[in-house]
Amino acid sequence: MTPRILTIFLLSLVSLVLANDIVPQQFGGCEFPEMELAVTPEECQRGLMFRQDVPATGGMLFVFPEERERHFWMKNTLVPLDIVFLDSQGAIVSISQMLPEPPRRPEETEDAYEARLTSYPSQFPARYAIELRAGMAAYLQLQPGDVLPLNLPSAKDAK
Repeated sequence: MTPRILTIFLLSLVSLVLANDIVPQQFGGCEFPEMELAVTPEECQRGLMFRQDVPATGGMLFVFPEERERHFWMKNTLVPLDIVFLDSQGAIVSISQMLPEPPRRPEETEDAYEARLTSYPSQFPARYAIELRAGMAAYLQLQPGDVLPLNLPSAKDAK
């Protein structure tokens, strides 16, 4: 196997390992066929880090085991995002616009970097969170109190 083919193979393998499951969604009359699912603690922690772009028809649906107040940040996140927090019934409890943070400076410790990041709280207990391309929540006219019909995998399909 040539080095080039080996490199392509390894990059493809890494992308498969890092890729989240795709679970199409529909909100506000718009289809989101590229919505990624984050269920495991590792997937939830990684979120949309290091992405150069989030498609208008994509994003990430975070599924947590229980309903409680949630906090998100923009660690290593390169693009602005909307965050929509939902309760166990799929009702929107809050929406925030999240902006990218300046990258970690060479002299900055990881703890110092994380301490300066803005926290975006759900303000109320939430079981789900949806990260969308910036501006999509306003485009879809999503408001607290709206109920979104979530397309979730069955318990047997969940990780």
